[in-house]
Amino acid sequence: MSFDTLVSGVVLLRVGAWFTVRSRSAAGVREPSWTARLDHMEPWPAFLLGMFLPTYLIAVAAGAHIVGTHPGTTEAVAGMLVFLAIGTSTVYIPIVLARVGPERSEPVRARLRNWLVRNWRVVGGVLLVVVGVVLVGKALVAL
Repeated sequence: MSFDTLVSGVVLLRVGAWFTVRSRSAAGVREPSWTARLDHMEPWPAFLLGMFLPTYLIAVAAGAHIVGTHPGTTEAVAGMLVFLAIGTSTVYIPIVLARVGPERSEPVRARLRNWLVRNWRVVGGVLLVVVGVVLVGKALVAL
């Protein structure tokens, strides 16, 4: 398991570093085409899309960690449910806010969206680097 964890961590570090370097070398910040399409999606398709965006690597790392600890069935199910609840909260909280209080939440959602459009590569890169460092550290300790 430690070798798989080490390889996963190194891959995440490399991809995260690549994202971060690309974000610094980008001359002009423009919105990715896939995020522009989100403005015209209904909430449920956007929710489903958000669950399958390039967070696969982080989800695989979390799943590998949960399975690697050799939990019992109850602990494994509980760990995955907590991971799913936290991981999907960035998708369903804006949807709930838009449905419950659209007028009050619109300025906040617009500010957050604009910030993410400008910084999405840095955010993704940093997340991948952090998870990669954790995985590499766990693997080195286990060796």
